[in-house]
Amino acid sequence: MIISPSIASSNILYVADEVAFAERYCRQVHLDIEDGIAVQDISFGMKMCKKIKEIVSSDTYISLHLEVQNPLCYLEEIRSIEPDIVFVQTNHLENPLSVLQRFKEAGIHTGLSISDADMATNNLAPLLSISEQVLVLTASLTDPKQRFQMEFFQYAVKIAQKERIPVWVDGGITLELYKKIKQTKTPIYAVVMGRGVFGDKKKFLETIYWER
Repeated sequence: MIISPSIASSNILYVADEVAFAERYCRQVHLDIEDGIAVQDISFGMKMCKKIKEIVSSDTYISLHLEVQNPLCYLEEIRSIEPDIVFVQTNHLENPLSVLQRFKEAGIHTGLSISDADMATNNLAPLLSISEQVLVLTASLTDPKQRFQMEFFQYAVKIAQKERIPVWVDGGITLELYKKIKQTKTPIYAVVMGRGVFGDKKKFLETIYWER
């Protein structure tokens, strides 16, 4: 199971060093673009994403989570960055299927971001059918503490079992939770971790070497 370090939880003042750490131990970087409208938080924008793209090595996998009011405004800049996958939050969009199709038509590898705002709906099938990967948020959009919710994780497992495409989970995942998920051998493809990676690097390294 892949660990994808969320750069939004790193020390942005030393972003080059933080990205280098993520590359060295995970070969992954995860970029959250949050505008404070579609979600409560504000992270960074496309300038930071472009700068990170410039400094990462060519074999580092870049995942991008687009949590913004109007995803199509970012389409051309994202295409220029060429991320390996873009997860688009769609719960607030009037025509989410059209938005995902526009990203795919632009040659962007496109995935669906599913939050607790989506889980009670029955209209995800068309979106899943054109998504290359799926990211399920395991903390509520409205929870400022971003606490892990087991029922959201179980929802992600069901998606992975049914859809047979890579499913990521993101939200409140600590190193202890990661160990448990790893040991249970669930079909989850990747976990996104921010504080679990950058909050205590020594503990993180002890954990990933433990699993080896």
